[in-house]
Amino acid sequence: MTAPNGPRLAASDDEGVTTADRWREALAEHTAPPIVLDVGRLVVVAPHPDDEVLGLGATMAARSARSAAALAEVLPDSGGSEGIASDVVVCVSDGAASHPGEVAPEVMRDRRKAECESGAGELGIDLRMLGLPDGELDAADIDAALHPALDELAPATVAVTWSGDGHPDHHVCAESVRRWYGAREGVTLLEFPVWMWHWARPGDPHVPWKRLRRG
Repeated sequence: MTAPNGPRLAASDDEGVTTADRWREALAEHTAPPIVLDVGRLVVVAPHPDDEVLGLGATMAARSARSAAALAEVLPDSGGSEGIASDVVVCVSDGAASHPGEVAPEVMRDRRKAECESGAGELGIDLRMLGLPDGELDAADIDAALHPALDELAPATVAVTWSGDGHPDHHVCAESVRRWYGAREGVTLLEFPVWMWHWARPGDPHVPWKRLRRG
C-alpha cells in the first residue's frame, strides 16, 4: 500500500481516524446486500502489490477454498485442474515508491513482489505483474498494459480499487478498468476501498453507501 497524496488523505489526521471496532459496529448496522459473484473467473486489479489483499483478501480466500472443495468433490482422481479458470490478481505498479526514505526503491520493489507471489501461491491464485513505475502511473500507459491483459483473461467479474479512495493511483486504475468495462457485455464490475477506511467516517457523505455490498 503505497502512501497516498490525495487531498482527502492529506486533510485527515491520525487522531481522527475511525477505529476498526467502530467500523465493525457501523457496518453491522448497515443492511447492505451480499456480493453475488459469477462462478467464472474473478480478476482483481491492484494498483500496488498488497492492495488486492487489503481490499478483497477475504473474498479471494473464500472463493479459493470453495473452488478447492468443488474440485476435490467433482474431480477426486483427476490429479490436476487443467481447464479450470482460476482467479487472477493483476498488479499494475511495481510498488517501489512505498516508504520513501526508509527503504531503497529496488529493495521495496523486490520485497513486495515476493510477498505478492507468496500470497497468491497460498491462495492458489494466478498473478500478473505489469511492473509500471509506482507513483508515476499514467492513464495511457495503464490502458496499454492492462486492457490486453484483461482481454486475455476474460473475467466474469473484475474488481479494482474504488475511484474515490483518495489515492491518485487508485483513481487512475479504476478509471482505466471502467474504460475497458464500458465496451464489454456480461462482465460484472466491482470497486473496493483501501484508503477510505483511514479518512472517512461512518455515514461520510463522500462515500456512496447505497452502492455498498457485503463480501
